[in-house]
This record gives sequence, C-alpha cells and structure tokens, in this order.
Amino acid sequence: MQTLFSRVNALESLRQALSSYVRKTGQKIVMDEEKDKDMVQSLLDFKASLDIIWEESFYKNESFGNTIKDSFEHLINLRQVSNSDFLDYCLSLLLIILLSCKSNILIIVEMSTLNYNCEIEKFIFYNNL
Repeated sequence: MQTLFSRVNALESLRQALSSYVRKTGQKIVMDEEKDKDMVQSLLDFKASLDIIWEESFYKNESFGNTIKDSFEHLINLRQVSNSDFLDYCLSLLLIILLSCKSNILIIVEMSTLNYNCEIEKFIFYNNL
C-alpha cells in the first residue's frame, strides 16, 4: 500500500491516517480507568503490533516510524496519573518472573517484553523533562 500511495504522492495522507489510528486506539487504552492494571500490557501489545505494521507494511520507513513514535508519545502523556508508576509495577512483575523462570524460551519472551517496557519508560522520562 505504501508503494501505491507513493506513486500518487499521497504518503502524507497515509501518515496522517496512521497517526490518527494510533492516537485513537491508544487513547482508548490509556483513558480506560477500569482497566488500569492491564493498561501497561495493553500498551505493550499495541506497540508490538505497531512495530510489526511498521516493519512489514512500511518496510521500516523512517518517516512512518517517527509518526508511530510521535503518536505513541502523545498518548503516553494523556493521563495525568503517573504512568511511570504503572510501568514500575509491571517491570517489577517481569523481573520476578525472570528470576523465577527456568525456561530459556520464557526468558527470551520476557526480555522482549522488558525491552518494550524500557522503551515506554524512555518516552515518559524524556517527555517529563
């Protein structure tokens, strides 16, 4: 689709649509106070799906990657409640799981989740400076 849109000079429209999708979908996740304890995992899953879309559909195009990153940063800052508290809680749980697991496969899966957590934590840290 990116190739088709580039042929008709409509990549900017596609980037705007992607940004709108990320912001609307992310806002539903972040603003749902009933699911606070699942928010971090939902954000991680959403970020993972965006990374797949970026890699497979946009061929790791830098401008689309920046669009996703900027949109994701926007939704991280939507709530006034400290999102870093939720992330700290989730990171603590992941570290407990890592310390208690015996399977190398589980460690790899949890480490990739930990990487996403750290990426989200970076967004919050740099936006709070």
